[in-house]
Amino acid sequence: MKMLGLSACAIGALLLVGCSDDPTAEEEVAQIEAGREAAQAAEDTPSVQSQYDAAVGCAATAVNVANVFNVIASTDEDSNPEQAAQARGNAEQNMTEARAFAQQAEQIARDPQIGKTRDEVMADIDGIDRVIRERGRNADDFMAFATELARESDQCDTIQNPAG
Repeated sequence: MKMLGLSACAIGALLLVGCSDDPTAEEEVAQIEAGREAAQAAEDTPSVQSQYDAAVGCAATAVNVANVFNVIASTDEDSNPEQAAQARGNAEQNMTEARAFAQQAEQIARDPQIGKTRDEVMADIDGIDRVIRERGRNADDFMAFATELARESDQCDTIQNPAG
């Protein structure tokens, strides 16, 4: 069948193009980009478990950094009282951070994906604390261990530090 010199197929094709819900190439590219951005945002958002693990690890690390400063304070007490006082202040600051990270871990643990009690959170922190202490006891060079622990502590600064 021909109307106005066009076949039925040509007319059908014109109608489909005119009424089509198919996106244009630009719209398809925009949809793909939006999908990529959403996927990247989801990938960049840490899981609840990784947030919990980080808070627990940082709490234990801060406790051990405080312990290192306490060792420095007790070692320098007689020979360098000013440095000992500064080390005690640093130890107190790290204990404040440890408590804040522990509270953060407790809060995250309330999420159903974690579902841990306060006692279970404290047990997790204690477990990591024991591992770090064991590393310190087994270290051939205490200052090298302290430097490594300081680097680990610095990594905690890159996550949301609840103590400031």
